[in-house]
Amino acid sequence: MWCSPGSLCYVFLSCVGAAVGMLTLLDLVPNARHGLVTAVSFFLNVALGAGVGPVAVGFVQTICPRRAGTSGVQFFLIACPGFLLVTGFSLIALRNARRRQSGHSNPHISAA
Repeated sequence: MWCSPGSLCYVFLSCVGAAVGMLTLLDLVPNARHGLVTAVSFFLNVALGAGVGPVAVGFVQTICPRRAGTSGVQFFLIACPGFLLVTGFSLIALRNARRRQSGHSNPHISAA
């Protein structure tokens, strides 16, 4: 079986993105809400993935007619916004981790 390096990179980054996104969400909410946040996140992931994914692929196929070597551009146009979102989540998680290490509390969690 043969897989292109680009496909392997995409699968790896997708897994990292899913983990970072979920951990960031769980970091931002109180412990009592972790189940709700996980359920809503998984629901939106499936609902948006199934609803927007095929439409995005069709839209990009219309914009970039298939020619030799254009599939990379199509994958980039579909995957890049998601990876940028994951990068933003990573930065938020790092900022919160630094606040906790310096002794500041998380403003999103109430001390109840």
